[in-house]
Amino acid sequence: ASFPSVLLALVLVSVFGSGKYMIIVALGIVFIPSFARVARSEFIAQKERDYVKNAKLMGAGPLRIMFVHILPNTRGILLSAITIGFNNAVLAEAGLSYLGIGTQPTDVSLGRMLAEAQGYLLKAPWFALAPGITIVLTVLGISLISESLGKTGAVRKAAKKAKSKLAKGKDTVGKAAPSTFVVDREISGAESIRSSAATGTESGTGNILLRAEHMTVAFHED
Repeated sequence: ASFPSVLLALVLVSVFGSGKYMIIVALGIVFIPSFARVARSEFIAQKERDYVKNAKLMGAGPLRIMFVHILPNTRGILLSAITIGFNNAVLAEAGLSYLGIGTQPTDVSLGRMLAEAQGYLLKAPWFALAPGITIVLTVLGISLISESLGKTGAVRKAAKKAKSKLAKGKDTVGKAAPSTFVVDREISGAESIRSSAATGTESGTGNILLRAEHMTVAFHED
């Protein structure tokens, strides 16, 4: 199991000191591995696709394949991971500031506002409700944005697949139409030959019968 990110940030802040910039550095250090893990797994899955193999056959280099071909196809998943990481960073910063080792006065922090509002819960509860509701709405709003980004990426992939299938279908129909026309012409030509042959046979049989009748009449006259 991986080491808890918030606990590691707590250790870093306790060792190297608190403050706004130290919180930014600590949260960046503890959340970078999660982004790297997501990006690595997605790149490994994408590099086995046919478009990457075609790009290699065309002579594209590793950097071009990585940034031009694979990165645009992983954009939706990476954006979703970034928004989730932002939610975790908001909660982590609020927790550290609530404990008093995060952002210090005179900088504003929702966690420190919650800590200072504890003494006024009975007299003025809105002092605690305002920062608490702000944290909830921020996390919920970013989560909805992350979900919509994931759906948008899925819809775009489905639309691309549908367009490619439609284009392949049009190409197949366009290639099959001339051959069908040729077959139809061959069939019609064969039928015309058969009909002409049948007509010629009937006319030849009629001529033979007429000649036999003339010969019979001439024999009786003699």
